[in-house]
Amino acid sequence: MNDNFVRDIVISFTLAGRDTTSAPLTWIFWLLFRNPETETPILNEIREKSDAPVFEDIKDMVFTHASLCESMRFYPPVPLDGKLAKKDDVWPDGKVIKKETRVTYHSYPMGRTESI
Repeated sequence: MNDNFVRDIVISFTLAGRDTTSAPLTWIFWLLFRNPETETPILNEIREKSDAPVFEDIKDMVFTHASLCESMRFYPPVPLDGKLAKKDDVWPDGKVIKKETRVTYHSYPMGRTESI
């Protein structure tokens, strides 16, 4: 697998995928550009695991996985999401949610709030 092949796969994946696929890839590449000291450990880990990684290799890439998770914590693919309550409910803080109430959460600030 050469660099051109990898580049073509990433471009194809990014352009063909939905926003929830392309957004995390865009953010991780941007973050790596802004933090080049992180790129080397990721590349080393990928090279150490396999020439052509398969799932069994990828699941052991701890640093790469952590970097992707941190990227999505700071820049979530779905920064705002809502749900409709199917039945009455009570949240842990005592807030009553009635059936058919729309509940929205904003994961962007949640990823930046240490107390959560």
